[in-house]
Amino acid sequence: EAALCGALFRGAHIFLAREVPREPLALVIRAFGGVAGWDGEGSPLQETDESITHHVVDRPVQGHRFLTREYVQPQWVFDSANWRVLMPTEKYAPGQALPPHLSPFVDNEEEGYAPDFAQEIARLQEAARAARMRASGLISEDAFAEEAAAREASAGEGDAAAAAAADPAVAERQYQAELNKELRAAAKAASKGQEAGSSEEDSEEGGEDAEMDEEGSPEGKAPAAKGAAAEDDEAAMKDIMMTRKTKKFYERVQRAQLGKRERIEELEARKRKLSTQQQQEPAAGSTSNKRRK
Repeated sequence: EAALCGALFRGAHIFLAREVPREPLALVIRAFGGVAGWDGEGSPLQETDESITHHVVDRPVQGHRFLTREYVQPQWVFDSANWRVLMPTEKYAPGQALPPHLSPFVDNEEEGYAPDFAQEIARLQEAARAARMRASGLISEDAFAEEAAAREASAGEGDAAAAAAADPAVAERQYQAELNKELRAAAKAASKGQEAGSSEEDSEEGGEDAEMDEEGSPEGKAPAAKGAAAEDDEAAMKDIMMTRKTKKFYERVQRAQLGKRERIEELEARKRKLSTQQQQEPAAGSTSNKRRK
């Protein structure tokens, strides 16, 4: 991690325009291995220096542009540092609507919701990691593809213990899964005992059941009834086997999961509403232009 941070802006000569906050930007650029310049005393770079690779500005229109450098807004520096990958400069061009500024301290898997831009960042990070591995000769193209496929197939299984130890919420989910597994096993054992006790009665009533099937009796509904009865038995078994403390803990986990689902639904609704508004704005603009003509 330290080596990655120290080499993120390596080879980049970044010039800071007058209107941008010089001190924080220069600090981040230098901390991540880059060279920062500005218009004033003590700057290692002049604005006309041909070695400049990026020019950080905060104005939509530039009076003079150098074709040998990329023009970006200040958020490009901070997003690249936060996500440990050089973000595409096209999204941060002057006058461009900036992408959402996401926090690197939010665990999207824990929250249960990943914004579209967060998924794009994850793909960029994976591509950058693959490029570093190939450049160092530690992995080939085919080996990396196989590793990615295996990692997707076993996602969430290999690091379950470490995640549970690091995050109490993950530990709660793991405990709940194990508890549900034990309850299902106990309910299944109880249902087997009931079936063994009633096997003699079933054998005696076999002839009558066969006649009822031929006459179109509700025997076809037996599987559904058995399934509902099994669910009721499982729920009753949960209440019986849980201690008061365990039951309170289980209810608290259920409430937390319900609240998380509600937040996810709210975020999805806001996302759909925003997408609809963005689609309607160009249509409204074209209509107003036609009216003017």
